[in-house]
This record gives sequence, structure tokens and C-alpha cells, in this order.
Amino acid sequence: TDSQYLVTLVVVLLFTLTISKQMSHARTQTEIVRSKEERTAALFDLSRKLAASQDLDRMLETAVVHIAEIFDCRVAILVPGTEEKLSVKAGLEPEFILGSAEHKIARWVYRFGNIAGRDTPNHPQAEAFYIPLMAAGGPVGVLAVEPRNPKHPLNPEQHQLLQALANQIGASFQNARL
Repeated sequence: TDSQYLVTLVVVLLFTLTISKQMSHARTQTEIVRSKEERTAALFDLSRKLAASQDLDRMLETAVVHIAEIFDCRVAILVPGTEEKLSVKAGLEPEFILGSAEHKIARWVYRFGNIAGRDTPNHPQAEAFYIPLMAAGGPVGVLAVEPRNPKHPLNPEQHQLLQALANQIGASFQNARL
């Protein structure tokens, strides 16, 4: 009878391991779906809010508030003024002041249309993460995002969502200007 119990134990263990693996896979798939749903909801919500904005300044402030709420971070939008010099057009936090080094990085992002800053290969020493606001004709501005807690940087999925939101803002910015 001891050998029968041993065989039963092995079969039950194999069955349990198989179910555990399937549950783990299902949990992972659920997290992926939930993440995609949150991303889609954030994009839709921003798109709806931008469409409801009446003017360019209000649209940019709406975008800043929306991104700050999603990521719990400091946000600023820089746009070119006279002589293509970037200046902060919208931002929530007075303590989120871009120094000269940060302005240089923002200008680089605007000029080349590439992301840069914290957790990127381009200018990783920066305090913030910079994303170009792209439109059909090229960059129209720069989105600067700085996590409130430097010990908790943005993960790659959050970087992708920020890029999608920046593309939405860039298209809306271009439409408002036109």
C-alpha cells in the first residue's frame, strides 16, 4: 500500500504543478490585458479632454494635469517661442524648474525629435524624462516629466504610455494651431 500512496502522491503533485503553471499563465495574461485597458482608457480620456478644450493654453494645461494625475509626477510642456527658444508653456509645480542643463536637453529633444533624459540612453544624467511632442511636420514641443520620488523611476510600460500620450498632445497641439 505504501507504493500505491507514493504513485498517488506523484500524480497529485504533477496535477497540482500543471494547474499552478496554468494559473500563473492566466494571471500574467490578466495583468497584460489590465495594463492595455488602462493605457487605452488613459489615451481615450486625454483625447476627450483635449477635444473639449477651447484654446491652446487650456489644452496644454489639461494635458499637464492629466499626465500628473496618472503618473504622480511633475510635468511641464515646453514650446518654441521667438527664435525657436523653448519656454515652459504649461506646468503644475513651481518647484519643477528646469536649469540650464535641463533646458539644453529639452532643446536637444526638440531639435532631433528623440526621447532623452532619465532612464534613457540619451542624456541619462538628466533629472527628468523628455519626450518630443510630434506632429505631421516634426516636433512642436517637448513634454518634461520628473517623478516625485527619484527612487521610483518610470518603468518601460509607463515610458510607452507617456510616448503615446505625447503623440496625442502633439497632434492636438498641431490641430489647435491650425
